[in-house]
Amino acid sequence: MKRRGFLLALFGMIAVAVLGRNSNKLRVQKPEDWIETQLRAKLSYLDMESEAVNTFVEELKKQNPSGLYTRIVERKKEYEEILSDDVCSLFLLSTDLFTSPSAIPNYVALYSPYSRPCANPFFYELTVD
Repeated sequence: MKRRGFLLALFGMIAVAVLGRNSNKLRVQKPEDWIETQLRAKLSYLDMESEAVNTFVEELKKQNPSGLYTRIVERKKEYEEILSDDVCSLFLLSTDLFTSPSAIPNYVALYSPYSRPCANPFFYELTVD
């Protein structure tokens, strides 16, 4: 009886260790949904069109700058905040938020500093009427 209890406890600890190590792969939320929820949560003050967010996710999947989409797919709990900030900053740079005075940012293209440098957000002066 003692041997059976010992083996049961041993296999239980092994199962917990294996499941704990691979729990990252057992996530239910798809990377596309995770990106959209992070953008909506962090940038809730912006009126974003859902089409713009979907286009951003699709282009991010295709071009995969710096392996960002790969890091999102294999994300770990400890790095979710950093990945969320990276996604939000890349989305903001991919819109015309800094060049257009409109309240709704329009998605232009996935940001690349080589093809489209970011406009200076402090270039435009505020006019007081």
